[in-house]
Amino acid sequence: MWRFQMLKFHQIYLINEIPDIDYLGYQKNCQTSVPETISMLFRHFLKRLSILKAGDVEVTLRMSFRSASKHGSLQSRMSIFFIIKACDRMILDDLKTTIEKGVLNKFYNFISVDNMDIPVDKLNEISVITREENLIKPSVSNDLNYQVPSCYYSIEPFEPNESNFFMELDKTCDKIENEIVIIDVAVKPMEIKPLCVSHSKYLSILDGINNTWGINNDELSQVDYFDNTQSLYSQKTDNVLNPLAVKDPVADIIFSMQRRFHETLYNAHLAFNIRILSETPQVNSLITSCVANSAFQNGHYQSFSPVKGTKEFESVSSSAKHLYFYDIIFSKITSQTVEESIYYNLGLLNQCATIEELSGIFKFPVAVCLNSPCCIRKNTDPLPVSNKTKTILLGTDAEIKDFPIELPLSFICKHIFISGMPGSGKTTAVQHLMLNLWEQSI
Repeated sequence: MWRFQMLKFHQIYLINEIPDIDYLGYQKNCQTSVPETISMLFRHFLKRLSILKAGDVEVTLRMSFRSASKHGSLQSRMSIFFIIKACDRMILDDLKTTIEKGVLNKFYNFISVDNMDIPVDKLNEISVITREENLIKPSVSNDLNYQVPSCYYSIEPFEPNESNFFMELDKTCDKIENEIVIIDVAVKPMEIKPLCVSHSKYLSILDGINNTWGINNDELSQVDYFDNTQSLYSQKTDNVLNPLAVKDPVADIIFSMQRRFHETLYNAHLAFNIRILSETPQVNSLITSCVANSAFQNGHYQSFSPVKGTKEFESVSSSAKHLYFYDIIFSKITSQTVEESIYYNLGLLNQCATIEELSGIFKFPVAVCLNSPCCIRKNTDPLPVSNKTKTILLGTDAEIKDFPIELPLSFICKHIFISGMPGSGKTTAVQHLMLNLWEQSI
């Protein structure tokens, strides 16, 4: 179980627009493409966290969505928050410098805020995402091989989707009405060695199931070192009753899989919490599936949905409200009766991962598609216009339903240049411009 520790110092950043990969101002700062550069920067940040001591810091990436009826304009429905909590002011200042003065600041505008103003108490549906686990029944019973357990435990690493930049999530949220959704991805440094030791012991148990070193299966019926059958040193083994040891092929398969997994335990690891909170179960299931399938390939993940009123639900809800790691282990080991001596500590493995595994989910959204995002503004989109500002309607956005494209009236005092491919709406824009000017007696 993760040890809870109060972290006194914190910093909250708001990100209210995301980078357009075609913006020349960003491209000149990249040796590769804009998405690859941003992914690399987040991997570097995770690497920076992994070298700190366990308990020093927790970092949460939060994406919150509020439907337009609750939160104003369409492209302000999603907000991104970046929260750093540290036990020491020096550590916090060091990470703040990394954010505010580093290369990541060239792509995102980090706005310091005091709070997030999100009513977490209203969110009655929760899901958490972890590494994929399986409990597999053996093909040989314990009666035929006394070393065979009631089931085998198998865990798979995440297969990150490096091309995920949450645009699928943006489209999915666009269809949601009258709902609040929170997606949290929290990480913190950890000590992986105890889990590595526990997994090593489990591997040795697996390896011993089909290796009968302590059982004499040789065809030597008699050993006489002095060529004297009456010698005190002679050994007769033909009448020895040995325990049954029928080999289980499933044990060899699990051992091979877990040995490959064990090799990853020697890399730097971070503990993580991935939690999704919403108001209704349908939306929670939809967003959980969208987030997991976008971030991880080949379905190597699992999700748990604790029931309201249980200690699991209260732990996750409280952790989302106060921004700390929940202290509940969501694992198939703890949810079913298995031999604790065999699987001791292994349940924690599904809530920690390497930097590479987390690279598909611990990152900010990037506008990688030609269309404008539906729920958050990209930096090249028109700025939102205040209701008090006199505007001229040019038309509606082709990608975002019923989203008006307006110009402040003050812009008409300057030169205007309209360009675009045939059929893109140049003539319609000019017609709207002239009509709006006439309606305003200009």
